[in-house]
Amino acid sequence: MCGPGRLELHGARQHIVVAMLLLNPNRQVSMDRLLEAVYGEDLPPTARSQVQISISSLRRLFAACDRDEVISTRAGGYEIQVGDGELDSRRFETLLANAREARESGNYGLAVARFRDAVRLWRGPALEGIDSQLVRSAASRLDELGVGANEDRITLELDLGRHHELIGELTEMVGEYPLREALRGQLMLALYRCDRVAEALAVYQDTRRTMIEELGIDPSDRLQELEQEGRGPERIADRLAGRVDGKRGHELVLDEPDDQATARHRARVERREPAEHRPVSVFVEAHDDGVL
Repeated sequence: MCGPGRLELHGARQHIVVAMLLLNPNRQVSMDRLLEAVYGEDLPPTARSQVQISISSLRRLFAACDRDEVISTRAGGYEIQVGDGELDSRRFETLLANAREARESGNYGLAVARFRDAVRLWRGPALEGIDSQLVRSAASRLDELGVGANEDRITLELDLGRHHELIGELTEMVGEYPLREALRGQLMLALYRCDRVAEALAVYQDTRRTMIEELGIDPSDRLQELEQEGRGPERIADRLAGRVDGKRGHELVLDEPDDQATARHRARVERREPAEHRPVSVFVEAHDDGVL
């Protein structure tokens, strides 16, 4: 949005305000919403004027990039104007939709390519370092989309017989997201299909140990089933990893009872907090030197 350069932001308020605007491109963000994002429920007497000062400062920064009209005043709030292709998060969601469309039409090679294009836009967790509950909640949704896109792409690649190439990547991803059972199940399948049964079973044992230590629960029934039937992976591949046919793609779905899934999700959210996001180039990069 500022050509090839970067905006030099100063202070937490500017980071939060610009993040909130960019999380809602081409839509009004109310002053009340901005105040909540910056200060939470404990508003100081100068809260409104401080946000207005931040908006004025941002306008001057954009004006220096010949984008002086990018932030508009609306009744009760502000709106940031974003063109096509200017915001990584919107490009990501477009590519994700293209990948899913290609998958549904049976063009799996194109689907994999579009999933890869989408994930390539990520440079780390979204909006990391921005200390705002509202921003963090929105960033969590983006992070979930990013990891989910990788899981969908890997499922397709497994069905395309690329298990050998996926093992290293999956091992790295499991280390980064140790509580995502879908990734662990995909790694087990890839290892099984490479006749590395002992390593696949070791992945399950590590999964079980991690789940018990971190969440106090066993792996899901579906992952346990994968471990129990692991010596015959081809026999369960279609059922657990999905089946490619002429009409639709597939997913590795690790089903579990709703109450257990809810408990897992709540524990995940409670544990992840701000570390879940490194600025996005997708939106805002909050660094100590105040660079966007």
